[in-house]
Amino acid sequence: HSFYVNDLYALGTTKWLIAFDIGDHVNGGLSNVDLRSQYLPSQPDAGQDQTIGLSLDCAQGAFGFQLFNFKMSGFRTSVFIGVGVESFYIRDGELTSSWYGILSQQASSKPGGNIQNVHVSANKYPIYMINRRNFQIDNVQLYRSTGVADDHTGEWAALHLNNCSRVNLSAIQVRHPDDYKLSS
Repeated sequence: HSFYVNDLYALGTTKWLIAFDIGDHVNGGLSNVDLRSQYLPSQPDAGQDQTIGLSLDCAQGAFGFQLFNFKMSGFRTSVFIGVGVESFYIRDGELTSSWYGILSQQASSKPGGNIQNVHVSANKYPIYMINRRNFQIDNVQLYRSTGVADDHTGEWAALHLNNCSRVNLSAIQVRHPDDYKLSS
């Protein structure tokens, strides 16, 4: 089933858990979307709601989802790419004030994907992918903002790829708060 949502502004005045929960589909899409919720990167992650801006998770399969010309802010996970999702396109947008920017954890390898011209600010991982193949990440800014809570264990990583193959990476800009500090 195909669908398309265009020109939407949604402000979560309460802590909604998932703004868009999209299941089985072929060639769905969101464009010109501005979603805001209540996740606060300046506060410790522990105890905050597990909010998601866009969840793509399906029982039968999903193919060709497009997200473009968008802004999402204040979700623990801005975009979740779940089981069975192939050929996603995320381009021309901003994902800010999150723990995970784009999160995809597959049980088995899934093909296809394009992340292009996207600005991602996340406290833990701007892009986190497990078991993906044949995808491209191009012209992205990945960073951890200044003034955020540093309550997580382990290192911050802009791009985490585990068991991913045939990945084309180009024009990736990475910034960490330590980059902004001047030595005296």
